[in-house]
Amino acid sequence: MSGSVSRLAGLAVSLLGHSKEPEAIPLGAALLTDPDDHIRSAAAIALYVLGDARPRLRPQIRAIRFPPAVVQSVRSVGVSIPDWLAH
Repeated sequence: MSGSVSRLAGLAVSLLGHSKEPEAIPLGAALLTDPDDHIRSAAAIALYVLGDARPRLRPQIRAIRFPPAVVQSVRSVGVSIPDWLAH
């Protein structure tokens, strides 16, 4: 994916977290393995945001395996793992 298209797609993925809808969880989880780093990072951040906004969804999000490379990529842009997910 070209740079600008990749960033635009990442922005679209990031909106999943702001949807506050539980249906966003399976899609966000699936996108954690997307070939594009922007998409993977945006999916992780979206899941973090979703869990922050809807605490009752946290158990479902905690059950997801976040690939270490994705977590590192997210940290590299200054986003920390939420406390509720780190434990």
